Amino acid sequence: MSDLIEIAGTDVANVTRENILNLETAIKNLPDSIGEQEALETLNDHVFAPGVYARVMTLPAGMTVVGKIHKYAHICLITHGTVKIVSEFDSGVYSAPRVWISEPGVKRTLHALSDFQMVNILPNPSDTQDLDEIEAKVIAKNYKDLDEFLNNNGDS
Repeated sequence: MSDLIEIAGTDVANVTRENILNLETAIKNLPDSIGEQEALETLNDHVFAPGVYARVMTLPAGMTVVGKIHKYAHICLITHGTVKIVSEFDSGVYSAPRVWISEPGVKRTLHALSDFQMVNILPNPSDTQDLDEIEAKVIAKNYKDLDEFLNNNGDS
């Protein structure tokens, strides 16, 4: 699995959306790959507060995942471990503790170099605890959907 992270490259000048999407497809086609629903249930915990949803993702060392395309800027925290992150915009090795703002439209590849935990804090103005409803609001299904969302001034 660690060789797959090299598909996306380490030189940000050479990483494209297509590289990230190709890596995602390669991971999904591995014989020991878990499905998206199983990953959602086994790798993530969910925390709710008024107006806010936090997704806590825990990865064992050596696991590689490709994240989703978020429609909104949101807070990301690395709370435990070390990870290699690659996107079309940047790449690097990061360790806990680390906090940053993720801009809209970023799709990241993460490779856990040690046991790792990350938290995404996302808007949840309706206070729903329905994960499908939250995803429909904050996640773009693909880059075409993201472009349409952004062209509509961020109105879902």
